Order: sequence, then structure tokens, then C-alpha cells
Amino acid sequence: MKMKPKKLKPKKMKPKKLKTNKRAKAGMRKKIDINSVKWKVMVPITMLGAMLLICSILCIGQLRGMLRSSQTISDRYAQNITKLGEIAEDFQSLHRVIYEHCLTSDSASLENLSTEASTLRSNIQTANIEYEEMMGKGSETEKFQKFEQDYEEYLTNFEQAIRLSNKGRKDDAQNLANGTLSTLGSDLSDQISELIQYNKKGMDSAIVKQKRKYNSSLFIVAILLILGMIVDVLGVTISHRCISLPLGRIDGKLSKIVDDVQSGHGDLTERISVDSRDEMGKIAKGINVFLEALQTIMKEITTSAASLDEIVGKVSDHVATANDSSADISALMQQLAASMQEISSTISNISENATDVNGNVIELANASGDLQQY
Repeated sequence: MKMKPKKLKPKKMKPKKLKTNKRAKAGMRKKIDINSVKWKVMVPITMLGAMLLICSILCIGQLRGMLRSSQTISDRYAQNITKLGEIAEDFQSLHRVIYEHCLTSDSASLENLSTEASTLRSNIQTANIEYEEMMGKGSETEKFQKFEQDYEEYLTNFEQAIRLSNKGRKDDAQNLANGTLSTLGSDLSDQISELIQYNKKGMDSAIVKQKRKYNSSLFIVAILLILGMIVDVLGVTISHRCISLPLGRIDGKLSKIVDDVQSGHGDLTERISVDSRDEMGKIAKGINVFLEALQTIMKEITTSAASLDEIVGKVSDHVATANDSSADISALMQQLAASMQEISSTISNISENATDVNGNVIELANASGDLQQY
């Protein structure tokens, strides 16, 4: 019995994993192609984004500063001036009350003036407390403390003048009002005016700071706007030169080559000029490589066609020679057939002659027998 040979199954070879150097990979990742179109486009866009972010941060900072200045102006200086105006108005009314109190003798009027004086003193006290909470530090505090001391002294003399007026000592009360109270009242009015002027100066300074921040904001925005326009023009120029123009040039050249090839007048020796080392340059190089490969293939096709024509010519010559040889062979075969017919007739004649010779031999044999017997 014949044993069938076992078919050996080919073992599948697992592809070996190529070990790559991690440092080489890291170096490839860190390497940045500056000539890449991606970087040429992304750098201006990134710069615009960074400038927009910086402009936003700076504007927000300036706006916050302007807001603080506005709050300082409105919440501090304006209210302080308003409060000092109220104090000055109430103090003038209080100073008027003492003169009216010294000039009148009507008990009802005196009671009304006392009530008004108490109300005015209460209003001034409340306004002083509110002003003290809102005022700043430094010289303003010293001036206000001096105002409060003089005001306490004024109130002491004011109450003494009221007591003198209530006791009917109008002349003493008037002398006190025209003397000490008048002097203290003038000083207090001057101090209130100084505090008002101090707050006005602070307000003017805050307004100047606000205007400076506003002008600096405008300046920063203008500078960033100009830089943004420059970066934008730079980005458009780079995009136009590195993307639009190369693509248009490649498209025009490739379209011309394709049209010439379709019309039968193509020139595969033409190449696209490579002016850069970015993606556009790589595309142009790839098209040139394709055209070169196509040119090589067309050359091989042309050479093969010429060889094929030569071989076909040789085959045609051999066929013609074979046809001639076939005609010669046909003529020879005809001559051979005629020769064969002649040979056949000759053989027939030989056969007849042989029969005659056989008869003659028999007769000769008989004659020889007779001769032998004889």
C-alpha cells in the first residue's frame, strides 16, 4: 500500500515588533517643523487669540479701576460733601436760633426755638457720626477731630446763652452770641468749608485718576488693535503666499498638463516648480514624482511597442518564407507523384518481363531435361 504523504501546513510567522528608541520618539515629538503650513497659519491665529486675551484682561483691570474710582467718587467724596453741606446748613440754622432766642420773649416762641435747636443738634450729631464712618484717614481725620472739639465748645457756650436767655438776661446772652459764639461759629464754618474743599480735591483727584485709566485703556486698546491688524495682515499675507498662491500655481500647472495629455500633445517632461519646503512643496514634489514615474512607464511602453513591431515584422517574414516553402513543396510533391506513376508503370513492365522470363526458364528447363534424357 502506498502511503499518501502528509501535507505540511506552513507555520504562520508572527511579525516581530520593532523596538523603537523612546528618546528618538520624544525627539521627533519635540521637533517642530517651522516651515509647516500648520505653523504658518496657527502662529498668527494664536497671536491674535493671545492679544485678545491680554486685551480682555487689561480692559477688565482698567474697568475695575474705573469702577473703584467711580465708587470712591460717588460713595465717599460726593456723600461727604453732601453730608458736610447738611451739617453746615443745620449749623447755620442752629446759629440763627440763638439770635432769635435772645431777641424774643414769647414763651411759645422760646419753646419752639428750643425744640428746633434740639432737633438741629440731633441732626448735626447724626451727620457727624455718619461722616466719621465715611471719611478717610490722615489730615481729614485731624481736621474733623478739630471740628468736633470746637463744636463741643460751641455747644457749651450755646447752652449757656440759652440759659441766660431763658433767665431774661438777654443782653448777656446777646453778648455771648455776638462774641464767643460768633467767633466759634466762623471757625466752624471755615472748618466745614476746608473739609468740603478737601473732599472736592479728593473728588477731582479721583476724577483725574479715572480719566487717566480711561485714557490708558483707550491707549492699550488702540495699541492692541493696531497690533491685531498687523498680525491679521501678516496672517492673511502668509496664507496668501504659502497656501493660495502655491495651490493656484499647482492647480494651473497640473490642469495644463492634464489638458495637454487628453488632447494628445502632452509633455510629460514638464515639472511643477517647488518653491517651499512645507506641505505645498511636498505636494508639488509628489506630483513631480508621479509625472516622472508616468514618464518612465510611457518610455517603457514605447520601447516595448517598438520591440513588438520588430517581432511582428520578423514573424511576417517567416510566414512569407513558410508560404514560399509550402509552394515549393507542393510542386515537388506533384513531381514526385508523376515520378511515382512512372515507377509504377516501369514495375508493371518489369513484372510482365519477369513472367516471360519465367516461361522461358521453364521451357529451358524442359529442354534441359529432354536434353539430359537424350
